[in-house]
Amino acid sequence: VLNFLDNGIHSVLSDRQGVNLASGGDVELGYLVQLAGYDVWWDHRLEFYHRMSAERLTWEYYIRLKSSIASGSGLLFPYQHLLNGKTRSTMIYLFNYVTRMLVSSLLFIKYNFLFYFRINQRSLESQLALKIFQSGCLSYYRNIFRSVRQFRALKSFLQ
Repeated sequence: VLNFLDNGIHSVLSDRQGVNLASGGDVELGYLVQLAGYDVWWDHRLEFYHRMSAERLTWEYYIRLKSSIASGSGLLFPYQHLLNGKTRSTMIYLFNYVTRMLVSSLLFIKYNFLFYFRINQRSLESQLALKIFQSGCLSYYRNIFRSVRQFRALKSFLQ
């Protein structure tokens, strides 16, 4: 991973800072580890304890958190594309990115439609799904140029 960072590959995501819940730096590092040729694995014996304040145990906070996490979707796409063994052509990358962006948009429209026209089924889970799709969709639109730059940087380093 340090080899990537030493050779000009910059992180595009950060971790939570203050009241900003956007994150993904840990996921990005995991992708870099995989691109470097290592395996990432999980072991059920690993235990993690995390103290959380009462205000972070509310449904509203959870919706904000999941929405903020989804806001990095477009910036993580270069890693997903390369790890899935897709071609390293920038044009194919752009095609796949725009396809993901359109699918994300269609899902957002679908869930928006279902949410607003099924008034008696406006569950908390539906609110969560709607926020996640909205944030993910916006991420693809807002980050297309940064995503392409990151893809090109990763691609040139991996060659």
